[in-house]
Amino acid sequence: MNELNQHNHLSANNAEKPVLEFPVTYELKVIFDKTLQQEVHQRNLELVLEDVAIEFSDVKFKPSKQGNYVSISVAINLASEVQMQLLYKQLRLLPGIKLAI
Repeated sequence: MNELNQHNHLSANNAEKPVLEFPVTYELKVIFDKTLQQEVHQRNLELVLEDVAIEFSDVKFKPSKQGNYVSISVAINLASEVQMQLLYKQLRLLPGIKLAI
């Protein structure tokens, strides 16, 4: 593939990525291991959301089939991409976190 075609190919791929328009409301799903009690994970998550000034509601829990993990889903309102990036940076610091999407 020549340089021009390669550039056009990359541009086309970038155009296919979904773009979030802010403000946006979506369901955040966070998976924790069971090293801490579910209530502790919930409170830690709520503290992060409050610290980043994110409004949230509809907190739901679902244990894994084997009981080794718990997922917490919560509806959040994000004002900007900067706020979203700060949220994920803070989530990485939570004890027992395995995944956040």
